[in-house]
Amino acid sequence: MESVFVLEHLHTLPSGEESWKRIGIYRTWDDALAAIDRVKSQPGFSDFPLLIDRMDGKDGFHIDKYPLNEDNWQEGYVTV
Repeated sequence: MESVFVLEHLHTLPSGEESWKRIGIYRTWDDALAAIDRVKSQPGFSDFPLLIDRMDGKDGFHIDKYPLNEDNWQEGYVTV
């Protein structure tokens, strides 16, 4: 296995704050899709049941592919 698929769900609160839920980490894209099918009818998830491209920044499910043994965040950060 050279990569994993991280499934998360985004719900933007009325205040504009983003609430992310990590559903799970899966071996394949299809495994992550199957997880969506299992949870999309549950409260909260059912309000935004679609798979969304992360770059769109919209509420719903997001799947990201992460290579193993690589630094995924290489820059520093600033807290404001």
